[in-house]
Amino acid sequence: ELLLTAAAALLPAAVLWAKAWQIDEPFFLALARQLLRDPFHPLDFAFNWYGRAQPMAVINNTPPLFPLALAFALKLSGGGEWLTRALLLPFDLAAAWGLLVLARRFLERPLWPVLAVILGPAWLINLSHAMPERAMAGLAFPALALLAAGVEERRPAAYWGSALMAALALL
Repeated sequence: ELLLTAAAALLPAAVLWAKAWQIDEPFFLALARQLLRDPFHPLDFAFNWYGRAQPMAVINNTPPLFPLALAFALKLSGGGEWLTRALLLPFDLAAAWGLLVLARRFLERPLWPVLAVILGPAWLINLSHAMPERAMAGLAFPALALLAAGVEERRPAAYWGSALMAALALL
C-alpha cells in the first residue's frame, strides 16, 4: 500500500517535470527569488500580476513559509525547473503518507480511496505545482494522522507533533 501510494503521489508531479512554470507558480517564484536577493526585505519589489506593476507588499496575501521553502529549492537547484520541482517532492510523499495513515485508521480497505484522492482532479491539477497548497497538504495530512493517533491512543507526543505540523501548514 505504501509503495503504491508513493508511486501515485509521484505520478502527478512527474507530469509537470517537462513543463514550464504555470498557473500561480511565477508569483511564488518571484517571492522566492526576492528572498534570495534580499532576505531582509522579502516584499520590497514591484511585480506585474494584475496587468500593471504594483508593490508586492500590496498584492501578496500568502503566508511566508512556502516562498522560503521555494527559495531554498531554487538555491539548491540553481533555478532549474526540473530539479526545483523534484526538491519539492517530499511534500507530495508526506501528504500521501499522511492520507494513507489517516485512511487506515478509519477504513478497512484504505488503498483505493487514497488513490482516488491522489489521482483525482484536485491533486492532479493543483497539488503538484510549486505553490503553497503543496506544502500545506504535505504538513496538514500528516498533522491530521498524528492528531488522530494522539487523541485515540493517548499519545501526547503525537498530539503535540500534530499541533506543530498544523501550525506550520498554516504558515
